[in-house]
Amino acid sequence: MKIHYKSIIIVLVLILTMTGCKKSPEELAKEQELQNKKLAFENINSVYQLGSSGLAFYVDRENAQRLRDSCMIHRSENEYNKYCMEYMNYWGNVCFDFKPKEGKALVKFHKHSQVYNLEVKTKGEFEYVLTYESKDAVLKLELTTNASNLFAKTNLIIPDDKSGSGDIGNMDLVYAYESSSNHGRFNTLEECEAQNVKDDELSKSLREQKSTCEGPGC
Repeated sequence: MKIHYKSIIIVLVLILTMTGCKKSPEELAKEQELQNKKLAFENINSVYQLGSSGLAFYVDRENAQRLRDSCMIHRSENEYNKYCMEYMNYWGNVCFDFKPKEGKALVKFHKHSQVYNLEVKTKGEFEYVLTYESKDAVLKLELTTNASNLFAKTNLIIPDDKSGSGDIGNMDLVYAYESSSNHGRFNTLEECEAQNVKDDELSKSLREQKSTCEGPGC
């Protein structure tokens, strides 16, 4: 009988050795969360292609407010009036050279030559204080995934400025394929600017095609 029980114990040990301890969904989710944070921290020092208006209110508030007010005044006439189009297109896409590990960042709008230099201080986990000309703003990042891509949702908080606060665009941290045509993370400011030029050329080409299109489907 002792031999029988001993055989059962040996079999159970072998089964546990081969199958291992199955992890709960909570444990797996926690492991994935830690892995995402590790990947995000490794890749955070990069250049990101973002929309323009949020950061524009922070570094170029006077122009941003003027253009926005003109848009709002004429918006009731036509949502896509020339004032609103100017407001949406004045800066073009922004290249955000974000280097929190080095305590600095650069903001470069595609349609303007000026480069804005910012100081960056880490406030908490994926939470940063940006400083431009003695004006502080807080940038909060929320990690999220889409298929095999890891990106951060952004929330820029400018004190006493609700119009400039909010989402400034997703920051692509890790994407599935290096050759992906729609990623928005680059190694240098020059690479990001080159992508802005390509995007402008594509947009112009599509507008020209639409203007010459005739017949069904146009």
